[in-house]
Amino acid sequence: MRPSVNIYAEFKNRLLSKRHNYVNEPIPLKLNEYDKALEAFLDRFTKYHNVKSVYRFGFISSLGISDLDFIVVLNDPLNKPREDLSYKGFTAGQKYIFNNTAPIYLSENLFQKFACVLPFRGLEFLHGNNIRQIMPKNKETYNLLMAIEICTLFYPKVFLDLLYASRFHVRRALMLLNALQYPIKLVKAHIPGDAGWQDFQKQVKELRESWFKKTSEYRRKWVVRLVIDAVNISLDLIEKIAECLATSHYVTNCNFNKGAVVGRFSHSHYIFVSNFSKEHCLSIILAKYSKSHLPKRFSSVLPSSFLVPLLSYKEHNGLLIIHLRSKLRVN
Repeated sequence: MRPSVNIYAEFKNRLLSKRHNYVNEPIPLKLNEYDKALEAFLDRFTKYHNVKSVYRFGFISSLGISDLDFIVVLNDPLNKPREDLSYKGFTAGQKYIFNNTAPIYLSENLFQKFACVLPFRGLEFLHGNNIRQIMPKNKETYNLLMAIEICTLFYPKVFLDLLYASRFHVRRALMLLNALQYPIKLVKAHIPGDAGWQDFQKQVKELRESWFKKTSEYRRKWVVRLVIDAVNISLDLIEKIAECLATSHYVTNCNFNKGAVVGRFSHSHYIFVSNFSKEHCLSIILAKYSKSHLPKRFSSVLPSSFLVPLLSYKEHNGLLIIHLRSKLRVN
């Protein structure tokens, strides 16, 4: 179900007609270039005495678009290698494959519990001691909480930021579109049917697989259109999760006297509304954006029912849940 035709159509037409400044476009790569980059990474990081284990996560699903992501488990988490931050010694091609992103550093204790905080898809052990992870006990509850946490942290802001920024980061857009597949999978497990997301998922896969076979103009228009659609899909996910919470036996909805509350989490602002609708949500969010700048502190508009699982499920100890419990201020 789409937001109000007028609001969504106006938003879509405006962003489709915008003259985007495209940057960070994918470059064609071969699989052996990823293999060489992996060898270079391991050659450096396995030399540090403080490194206990090295893992890779994610999948190389689209050559030239996919990156390599690493987790480095440290004996002393406060003593991180400094050389990686400057990428000294890595080639420009290797930096591109790493997406100029430093590894995720974790202590052994945190790595063991990380599957209950944020699951890493395609986790692969590469070096050192293979550490056993503690898995969540209640998979159904955990999946819904994970979807809530992901939507709260990222959606639909990450896609709106791409569209309204002065420069449109193409490779980042392709990665974020692919990442949206995971919360879709989590939510689909709780609802009947495909909620109209199947065509979107097919298009994202097709675009990534055929990127270098299309003309520059064609693929640029295609990725912009899918990012616009991703805004709608994001709102769909939030709406569907709220529906699941309303009928769930393990969640009780918040009851607010006011129609909305504002939550401040560190430097991010969220608006939680009692009567959530995609139309209302989109109208509030779009009012925060302008052609001249991106909203620095505003993050999202969410159903008030999200507050209950975010604040009360202590046994799951998600990153955002811990943060909310310590930082939330409601006015």
